[in-house]
Amino acid sequence: MPNNKGVGFVDYVLWGQDGKPLAVVEAKRTTTDPKVGQQQAKLYADCLGLMHGQRPLIFYTNGYSTWLWDDLAYPPRKVSGFYKRDELERLINRRGSLKELRTDDINEEIAGRYYQKRAIVSIGEFSLASDVSHF
Repeated sequence: MPNNKGVGFVDYVLWGQDGKPLAVVEAKRTTTDPKVGQQQAKLYADCLGLMHGQRPLIFYTNGYSTWLWDDLAYPPRKVSGFYKRDELERLINRRGSLKELRTDDINEEIAGRYYQKRAIVSIGEFSLASDVSHF
């Protein structure tokens, strides 16, 4: 939890029909940059993930600017609002179907030119070098 005593209260938890957390929401004052709450929201997601066996997505907002972060697969991105339950469930279910870029063969019917192949290979090498396996 976010404080030294191990006590903390998440602002909001969005729950799935199966009783598992789909997302946590860290809400800051309108005068505060929502990114201030990013680490705090991550800590709540850590705890809920351990408690329920499913890592929730992370929202942090100040009411004017809202960010969504699936820290298992993607960097944070600005969104225009909160997702519905079925959209959140779809994002979490998608985690299991992500493929590593470097394991797929290049379909030459789609990208058969030498410069296309070189670009695809370089992206795969980047993901390997930076330990980023999904885009």
